[in-house]
Amino acid sequence: MITSIIFSKDRPLQLDLTLKSICKNFLAQNNISVLYKETTGYADSYKTLQSEYPNVIFYKQGHSIFQDIDRIVSQSEDKYIVFFTDDNIFYRKASFDWDDMNLLFDEEVSCLALRMGINTTQREISGVIGMDSMPEEAIVVVKDEGDDYQFIAWNRTTVTPGGYWSYALSVDGHIFKKETIAPICNELLYQKDYEDTPKWRDTPNEFESRLQRFYFEILPFMASPTYSCVVNSPNNRVQNSHPENLSGSIYPLIPYELNRQFQQGKRLNLDKINFGDINCPHTEIDILKGLE
Repeated sequence: MITSIIFSKDRPLQLDLTLKSICKNFLAQNNISVLYKETTGYADSYKTLQSEYPNVIFYKQGHSIFQDIDRIVSQSEDKYIVFFTDDNIFYRKASFDWDDMNLLFDEEVSCLALRMGINTTQREISGVIGMDSMPEEAIVVVKDEGDDYQFIAWNRTTVTPGGYWSYALSVDGHIFKKETIAPICNELLYQKDYEDTPKWRDTPNEFESRLQRFYFEILPFMASPTYSCVVNSPNNRVQNSHPENLSGSIYPLIPYELNRQFQQGKRLNLDKINFGDINCPHTEIDILKGLE
């Protein structure tokens, strides 16, 4: 029914937490693929993860991340595609089922943003925190038997640009119909081959940046659960393609030290981590509270 693609580089301990949280809190019938890149000292850790998650498909990143993404998406037999990064955490159980989601996408939304909800009211840009609340025009899409609303939806083209509420093409927990995202991934692959300047970097951040050229080519409506269920915890940096993205300003963690802990057999227990009140899709969490 859905293919989850997780981007990972040199974060085996954090990836394990991401996988555990998805398996616990997301929908069943989920085909999970990890597209990973390793540097010196991390190969054995990724082999360990492959043995611990036999139902997850691990793809080692090749010479072009755009080619890798296009292959995984095009070969998927599922109706939906969702992207995650290895510092995403599915911190709250999804409040919807397959029937709800199918009904939602029948309403012609471009994506279901799992990181958004009425609780996400702030945005941090370059260390400055500002308000970024739900648009007043947001509407109810699906209602369950208990009169609790499953989803909210809004026209992203009527929202002031620069905030999360207008940003549909994200790799942080956004669900797309395969028929929407597959042609985009394929076009980016061929565009990369013909566009030399500036050079395209093989990182998930570069992929997300290049997705933005399709802003006006996808449907205008976005949707989210009533309350967000995915959060990005940027505790460290493993890519250098976008240095403006802040990380480790509150709970800084060193990747090679986390890898050492992982190789010693330690893991992060999702149930022991305090998520508090998530009001921003990018919120640093003290994930080491769950180390055991």
